[in-house]
Amino acid sequence: CLFRSNRRHSRREYFRYFSQREARRLALDEESDLLRRSETWSEEELQGYQSKRLRALLVHCLADVPLYEGLSRSLLSAAIDDQVDPFAVLAQFPVITKQRLIAEGDQLTARNLESMTWYRNQTGGSTGEPVRFLQTRAYSRRGMAQIERNFRWCGFKPGMALAYVWGSDRDASDHIGWRARLRDFRRSNVLWVNAFDMSIDEVVFEVGLMGLFRPELVTGYVSSLSLLAQVVGEIGEKRVRPLAVQSTAEVLTGEHRSRIEGAFRAPVFDRYGCREVGNIAHECDRHDGLHLLGESNVVEILDLHDDTSLEGGGIGRVIVTNLDNFAQPFVRYEVGDLAEWTVGRCPCGLAHPRLRIRGGRIGEVITGPSGRVLHSEFFTHLFYRHEGIRQFQVEQRAPSRLVIRVVPGPGYDRDRVKHEVIADIVEQGDPRFEVSWSEVEKIPNLPSVKFRFVFRSY
Repeated sequence: CLFRSNRRHSRREYFRYFSQREARRLALDEESDLLRRSETWSEEELQGYQSKRLRALLVHCLADVPLYEGLSRSLLSAAIDDQVDPFAVLAQFPVITKQRLIAEGDQLTARNLESMTWYRNQTGGSTGEPVRFLQTRAYSRRGMAQIERNFRWCGFKPGMALAYVWGSDRDASDHIGWRARLRDFRRSNVLWVNAFDMSIDEVVFEVGLMGLFRPELVTGYVSSLSLLAQVVGEIGEKRVRPLAVQSTAEVLTGEHRSRIEGAFRAPVFDRYGCREVGNIAHECDRHDGLHLLGESNVVEILDLHDDTSLEGGGIGRVIVTNLDNFAQPFVRYEVGDLAEWTVGRCPCGLAHPRLRIRGGRIGEVITGPSGRVLHSEFFTHLFYRHEGIRQFQVEQRAPSRLVIRVVPGPGYDRDRVKHEVIADIVEQGDPRFEVSWSEVEKIPNLPSVKFRFVFRSY
C-alpha cells in the first residue's frame, strides 16, 4: 500500500504515484478531445485520418513484424508511397484467423517491442482455447476514451450512477464481495452485478440491490441483461429505471431488445467489440445500425466463401484492422462474426459508416443433418414468444442431435412449450433432428466465457 511504505520513500512514492496518474488522465483527455472533434468530420476527413494511421501501421508491420517478411518487397515501397492508396495495400495482406493467431502469435510480435509500453491480455476462450496477445498502453488509452464516448452517446455523464451487469468472472473478480462493492460505490458511484452462473434467487437479490442503487446507466452482457430483465418483470421491480441500457459482448436480437427495454423502460444502445481489437461499433440515438469507431479500427466485410469484399451489400465475415496496437498488430483479423453494411448516411449526422450484426457468431450457426443452416436467431424466435422461460440453451452434440436446456419461470407450461418448440424445430428447421429437453435451475458456463444460447459441441 502506498501509505504503508518506508517513511524515507513515502513522500517520493506519493508524488510519483499521483504524477503518473495525472499524466494518464491528461493523455486520456487528449484522446477524448480527438474523439469529440472527429464526430464533426466529413467522410473525407475520417478517411484521411484512417489513411494516415493505416499507412504507418502497414509500414511498421512490413519492417518490424516477422510474419510479414514473406510478403512482396514492393509492398513496403507501396506502403511508404503517399501516392498509393493504403487501403489497396491492406487488401494484399492475408486474413488472420484466431487459429492462426494461436499457432503463430509469436510471429506477430514486433521486433522493436522494447521501445513500447505494453501488457499481456487474452480472450476468455469461448472458442475452446484462450487467445493470448500483447497490447500497448496507447491502445488502452484510446480504448478507454472510446468507452467514455460510448457512455456519452447513451446520455451518461461523469458522476452518474453506473451499474455493470457482467458475465465474465475475469472482469468482475475485483468487484466481488461487500468490501469491493462499497469501494466501487464510494470511489466511482459504480455497482458491479456479476450475473454469471447465478441461481434465480441470487439474481432476485441482485435486482433488489440495483433497486436501492438506482443506476442511471446499466451496461452489460446481453445474456445477463436479458436474465435480469426477465426477473425485473416477474417481481415487479419499478425502482430500476435508468436513462439507458448498453448491451455488449453478445449478439443483441430483436427479442433481447424488446425484453430489456420493456423491463427497464429505457432504450438499449448496442456496443460491438472484442478483447483483441477493442471497440468496433456503437449505436447512436437513432438505433439504425452501429456506427464504426473508425478512429481505432478499419473494418471490412468479406464473402463467406472467399475474400471478396462485400462493399455493395450482403452478409459476410467481419474483418478488423486495429490502428492503435503496434506491439502485436491485428491486421485483417477475422473476429468470427457475421454482419452487413447499412446503406446511406445516418440521420444523426455522423459520417462514420454503419453495420448490422447478422445471424450471430459463426460458431453459433448450426447445420442440420439435411444440410440446412440455422442461425442462432432461428431459436431465439422460437423461445422468446413463450412465457415462463427465463433462459434457454441449445447444444448440438451431433449432426442430428440437439440438447435443449430451459430455466423455467412463472407461467411455464412444460407440455405446451416443449411440444410447440420441438415441433417448430422439426417442421421449420430439419425433420431429422432428434431433440432432448430438460428443465434446470441454472445454465452453468465456463469462467470468462460468454454465454452461448446456441452452439455446437462435437
